[in-house]
Amino acid sequence: MKYINIRTLGAIVTLCLFSQSAYSAIALDRTRVLYNEGERSVSMILENENQSKPYLAQSWLENSHDEKINSPFVVTPPVQRIEAGNKSQIKIQALPATNMLPTDRESIYYLNVREIPPRSDSPNVLQIALQTKIKMFYRPKSIVVPSRLEANPMEKDIVIEKQGGHYNVKNPSPYYLTITKVRKNNTEVKGFEAVMIEPFGQRTLGTEVGDLGAAPAIEYLNDFGGLVELTFQCRGNICSANIKDKKA
Repeated sequence: MKYINIRTLGAIVTLCLFSQSAYSAIALDRTRVLYNEGERSVSMILENENQSKPYLAQSWLENSHDEKINSPFVVTPPVQRIEAGNKSQIKIQALPATNMLPTDRESIYYLNVREIPPRSDSPNVLQIALQTKIKMFYRPKSIVVPSRLEANPMEKDIVIEKQGGHYNVKNPSPYYLTITKVRKNNTEVKGFEAVMIEPFGQRTLGTEVGDLGAAPAIEYLNDFGGLVELTFQCRGNICSANIKDKKA
């Protein structure tokens, strides 16, 4: 694989900083993986959206420290060729070592899929291997949601607490919580960066949120990667979630 001249390199590097979804050939069929204890495996579809070239897809798992792992889960196949416009599968399988994972809360891992383009016939082409990384949550039996209708099992427990000049979001549930937006008076707070709060944990919202008033709202990701709005009612320094009755 050869490199182009230095004059062009700056433009290529700038190009790489844009969202990879605009240039990626290999696409996953979801944005997150939920693995319930007791399932033999979880399968995902990979699609080569390039209509003219085959691509290799390399898949692996990492832990929360960005370290590649082969246990307590394994991805198969680790490398495969997907023809132009075709689909294939990867499978995540649990190993006996999952018995060592916490039984009272979710565990988090990351699925990585790297696309490898075919070798170019041109001697002056810089080829880039793009990579997709999504979260995988392992959910032990003790907290598995009994029905797909309850896609938001943690929302009733979320609390926002004002402390001095900032806000803490408390997540007393056994599930990971990812907040993508914060709203005040139905207006999105600009500059807010998404945060993930671990089970039984809490995070301080950035100073950019300012005063959220008496009825703030957040958007968070549910089990299926969908955005859910949750409103709060504040009494003093404590803001509790407004949970609507849900019917099947």
